Amino acid sequence: MEVEARWEQILQSVPELDEDQLRSMVRFLLHEEEAWLGEKLKNRQDQSLVIDCLGYLATEKSLSLVLRSLADREEALQLSAAAALRWFPEEWVLEPLMNMVLRQQPSAAKAGEALAKKGKRGRDCLWEAWFDSEEYPAIQAQILGFLAEARDPRSEQLAYLALNSPWEELQKAGLKAAGLMKMQSLWGNVAGLLEHADWSVRAKAARVLADFGNKRAIPLLKNLPADREPWVQESRIQSIEKLESC
Repeated sequence: MEVEARWEQILQSVPELDEDQLRSMVRFLLHEEEAWLGEKLKNRQDQSLVIDCLGYLATEKSLSLVLRSLADREEALQLSAAAALRWFPEEWVLEPLMNMVLRQQPSAAKAGEALAKKGKRGRDCLWEAWFDSEEYPAIQAQILGFLAEARDPRSEQLAYLALNSPWEELQKAGLKAAGLMKMQSLWGNVAGLLEHADWSVRAKAARVLADFGNKRAIPLLKNLPADREPWVQESRIQSIEKLESC
């Protein structure tokens, strides 16, 4: 049977089969047809299903096509590629995904998210890469975001280092992580940024303190001199109101 006929058979069967059945069918009908599937991707035909099939095949050839799709301009294809990575052995995907993050390729964001979802080994790679990227605060900020989104408990240590770093990009990442995971132990570090030179950092620090729900921040916020930036002043007022209503 020609590959086109086999593809039509898969298309017709998709609505009737569960994932395990479809995976078995794809492996039977499309064995060693990665190049043909790659052409369909290139021509933007049935893209999401093609990516699913490449994941079901789970070969080294199909992995290269899935990884390439992570950097595609269409977010739907990026998401399909990230989901398809679950079918590949960890030892195949951890290093190439980490390289995408470290090299800040267009696929870096999706690669980092995929790594964080790969379980402890994926998050371990991100953790180690954070310390290997000390000269690149943008990469460290992104890695902290991935780990915080994954609720990795080690994020608290990285957030502490970020909040106390000299880099605004890292400080902002530390504030975001602290607010996301309600890192109460970093209360003092967050408060220390209330009078930061950058107005967006000052505003974010006030909002994070409100997210903590700790009323001891109320007098601290009230005793600050009026801010020259209206948005910062408004953020402080809203944070005080939020804390007083707790």
